[in-house]
Amino acid sequence: MGGSGGDDGDENGANTDAFLLENGLYLDIGSGEGEVASKLGEYFGTVVATETSPAMVKRCAESHRDWTVLETGTIEDVWEKFKEQNVREEEQGTSTKSDAAKRRVRKLIEEEDKEHRRKFDCIGMFNVLDRCDRPFTMLSHIRNLLKPKTGLFVLAVVLPFRPFVELDDGTRRAPVEKLDVATPSSAWEYGVRDIYENVLKPSGFEIEKISRVPYVSEGDHLAGAYVLDDAVFVLRRVEA
Repeated sequence: MGGSGGDDGDENGANTDAFLLENGLYLDIGSGEGEVASKLGEYFGTVVATETSPAMVKRCAESHRDWTVLETGTIEDVWEKFKEQNVREEEQGTSTKSDAAKRRVRKLIEEEDKEHRRKFDCIGMFNVLDRCDRPFTMLSHIRNLLKPKTGLFVLAVVLPFRPFVELDDGTRRAPVEKLDVATPSSAWEYGVRDIYENVLKPSGFEIEKISRVPYVSEGDHLAGAYVLDDAVFVLRRVEA
């Protein structure tokens, strides 16, 4: 991108943006109602959102009618689920998508490389890693779904890192896969270091950008809300 002249760089950037707005594919993992996903999703032609809560799936789909919202806790087969749901909605006439969104989805499916699953231009996962039962497995699937060289993975992790899995009955337990991340009493910087060195780097990612941003969590019987710190990583997959 960008040659010796600034105008050339601006033009190339504009062409890339225009291409992604029409052809880009964004995957958001653990979308909830889709509020955060909508910020990144507006830069891509097609948005796929996953969520485990049926109520959240319903609200997300109602608020973002051009998206494909999948009720699932796994992502390794997300492209197949995306195709199946859209084909089924077309056949049954139940799709709520606009004509433009339908056209983009059809184009993606028709142009799929028959020997490979479609790769995503960008994948977002915001404040989900600490609730994953198998976070290393999840990161491996994300890397496999991300487009080589140009794809970006945007990950937000709440620090201090306090991982747990919440069961259907409301109880909590430790994840099956344990991450070696600094204890809750350690400084934010130590948590960031451990997330990258012990989790992201071994999973095949390298850092493009990193930011520290505030995160307001819903409260409990002790406090109305908690103000925490998010580490937001922009990552690329490392190519062998």
